[in-house]
Amino acid sequence: MKVYIYLQIKPPQEVQFHSPFREIFKLKGYQCFDADQDSDSFLISQGLSFMKEAEEVVVHLSVKKPTLPGSIVHFFEVLRKVKTPVFIVCEGGNEMIEKMLKLLKRDVNFTSTEEEVLSHFEHYLSSK
Repeated sequence: MKVYIYLQIKPPQEVQFHSPFREIFKLKGYQCFDADQDSDSFLISQGLSFMKEAEEVVVHLSVKKPTLPGSIVHFFEVLRKVKTPVFIVCEGGNEMIEKMLKLLKRDVNFTSTEEEVLSHFEHYLSSK
């Protein structure tokens, strides 16, 4: 199973219902999962299960400062431990999230716009 995970860490009024890239990944056969810092523990546990079972994981973090990661913090621990390939794009800026990402010891593509995110995803998907 291939999984695309969209995690939003931003003020509640800016949280989107779905990722703007959801359909691109669905067309490529990915299971899609969306969560934000206020998601309940049941939803978070579903996303963590997807990530642990996946043979390939794409993570899109959409962040704004100074928002705290809330329940999404659990994804960072699983990302650190999971052995499957993980492609990570972090859109926006949040010092706490950037520090957590550095602890993962994985490559992270930092961007500031949706256009840059799309470019990273297109390049990644074309290499598959």
